[in-house]
Amino acid sequence: MPQLDLSMFPSQVLWILLFFALQCLFFVKIVPIFKNLAQLRRDQVSQKLEAAQSQMLQAQKLKDEYEEKLAQVRKDSAEKISGAVAEFQSITDRKISNLDKKLLEEFKAHQAETAKITKKLEKDLDELALLTAAELIKKISLKNASKRDLAKYIN
Repeated sequence: MPQLDLSMFPSQVLWILLFFALQCLFFVKIVPIFKNLAQLRRDQVSQKLEAAQSQMLQAQKLKDEYEEKLAQVRKDSAEKISGAVAEFQSITDRKISNLDKKLLEEFKAHQAETAKITKKLEKDLDELALLTAAELIKKISLKNASKRDLAKYIN
């Protein structure tokens, strides 16, 4: 067996020592560098996560303030709109009331004028009826009748 050959022992010991020396060098010098880099990365990531959480909280606070102000603005605008609607309704009601009064006055004036015209037409119609009756009596009886006599019979 070649492993147990004494002439090969110095060569194998040399390679084992060389390998262990390189391995120790690797673990003592290079692994701590990677370990420090990993720790540095973890620290940077945790700092950035903390900063992100801080910014997220700040953004949430700003969002809450914005929503609160937006709700207040909506409430104020709703109050202003309802006030404007009430004022507009009041103005409209006053104008309608004024127009109703004017319309009533004009209606009464036209009603009075219609009553005058109706009375005049009734007088004219009565007079026309008397004249027509007088003409008829004249044609039928060949006698002239006065307006007074005819008025007695008609009324």
